[in-house]
Amino acid sequence: MKKKFYLVLDTETATLPFANDICHNAKEKQTIAIAKPLVYDIGWVIVDRNGTIYKRVNYLVQETFFVPNVFNTAYYCDKRPIYMDLLARGEISAKLWNDIMMELEYDLSGCDLVSAYNACFDFKKAIPYTERYIYRLYSESYNDWEKGQRRHCERLISGAPDDSKNPDYLKPVFKLRGNEYPMCDLWGLACERLINIDKYRNYCLDHNLLTASAIYFKTSAETSFQYLMNQYDFIEDHTALSDAIIESQILAKALKRGAVQPMVTAFPFRNLGTTYDYAMQKKPKYIDLVADAISEYMKGINTETPYAMRLENVLMELRCKALAEE
Repeated sequence: MKKKFYLVLDTETATLPFANDICHNAKEKQTIAIAKPLVYDIGWVIVDRNGTIYKRVNYLVQETFFVPNVFNTAYYCDKRPIYMDLLARGEISAKLWNDIMMELEYDLSGCDLVSAYNACFDFKKAIPYTERYIYRLYSESYNDWEKGQRRHCERLISGAPDDSKNPDYLKPVFKLRGNEYPMCDLWGLACERLINIDKYRNYCLDHNLLTASAIYFKTSAETSFQYLMNQYDFIEDHTALSDAIIESQILAKALKRGAVQPMVTAFPFRNLGTTYDYAMQKKPKYIDLVADAISEYMKGINTETPYAMRLENVLMELRCKALAEE
């Protein structure tokens, strides 16, 4: 039987150079950063089903990392000294985007599956949008294109719907320069095959690993890796190669349970159910913890919205259940 190889990739992204000028708060900047991601750090590994690494690649993108107006829009822009140290020690290289993509294409041609944790962001947003940006950057029409992007970003932060959505977003295929590669989202795979168990739910509740609203269990690569590898103090580096390596270990865990097929799942964290249903139906000892976490979240939101009213109903159910359990 032919040996299978898997390419696991991660990107770190900034956004368009005017983002810091037009955004008034962190939420607006996040909206732009998600809609218009520009890759500045890209890394990947090629592994077999056991997680053995055959190749590792890590590049800083010349046209984004070394342009202050772009890199300074990154959430992790304070990591610049870390990158410069890696560069000085030869542990990362700087390369033009087109050269990086040529190497990625070559490596993809020898792999059976490409994957990432939250793969749709890397393969459906970050790489394709950076492709468009680089194309425009080297064209005579860049300034006009950037003006158009600025207008679109201003509409987004004003609350207008994003009319640039990709209808193929949830298809398990990565398209790059005319070729297609089967793709698996490790986030969905983990939520389906590895952490959709009560032991993981208990771990999250015991360590307060919940989403911001406290409605769902946290299912990030960092949290999943902590649990699956019994490394409870592990902190993700949020640098591309380092993150790709830990994600390849999550993939290896999943492969031990059978073959992995191309897959993408919308909102995979929902597979684990809600914290309040779990507490009320299975683990009453967590009811007060969940109720307190939801109550704390509600202090920072508009309580007159339908969503807030739904949370109020959830809180009431939790408090009533807690009284019944006494």
